Amino acid sequence: MLFRSQREFLYDMKPRMTKIDGGLFYRYRYRENLGLNVGLNYLRIGGADSLTKENDPRRDRNLIFKNQIIELSGRAEYYFFSMNDLGGRGRYQMDLKAFFFGGVAGFFHDPIGYVEGYGWERLHPLSTEGVKYSRIQISIPTGVGMFITYKRNHRFGWEFNVRKTFTDYLDDAKGFYISHPEGSLASIYANPYNEDNATINKENYFEGSPRGNHVDDDWYLSSVFTYSYVMRGKSNFVRKKLKYTYGSSKRKKRTKAKF
Repeated sequence: MLFRSQREFLYDMKPRMTKIDGGLFYRYRYRENLGLNVGLNYLRIGGADSLTKENDPRRDRNLIFKNQIIELSGRAEYYFFSMNDLGGRGRYQMDLKAFFFGGVAGFFHDPIGYVEGYGWERLHPLSTEGVKYSRIQISIPTGVGMFITYKRNHRFGWEFNVRKTFTDYLDDAKGFYISHPEGSLASIYANPYNEDNATINKENYFEGSPRGNHVDDDWYLSSVFTYSYVMRGKSNFVRKKLKYTYGSSKRKKRTKAKF
């Protein structure tokens, strides 16, 4: 029985499969160094065994998938670095903050697979491994980010977000091959092994052989560029910051009595 190993974390990524997606978020500064962020994101992930050059068993498995993820997240942000006058010109037109974040997210996903000659097909209804997994899942987003605020209102940022999930079916491959009726869509998309291009014996892709890594759950990640418009609140820490940065509009007058 042949086990199809994977490379660790980022080393297993294929840049050709990355996509440009989008989302919306709202950030609330709860304290000077603490913020809360709620976001709605649309992400696309994908993979193709044919892009694997260093792993013959995975390449011969010949799976191709895409998945669309709709994610609703809530997280806390801790601002560990702050620069109030970026550029040091004394004009205070730009400030910089860097932060760590962590939270929880719920997401919906729907993997689809591709087989040459058959096209794309939704995989969840096919039960390729005989498992009816849920397409609604939970993840734990963690990461690091930064943003620059220009003229107090325009905020440009970047963040790197890694999500740990509690499912191994984002690519519809977790466990072992099972038997399907010959010629059915389930049999075609569960095992698109191609003898003409294979280097590993076909017997390693029969019923009972490993089809995926059943030990570890899936992860997905994103690198995000953001723009937001700042709506100033009236909390104590904002008033103190503005007073420190721009000066107080009130001036105290001292008088001296004469006798």
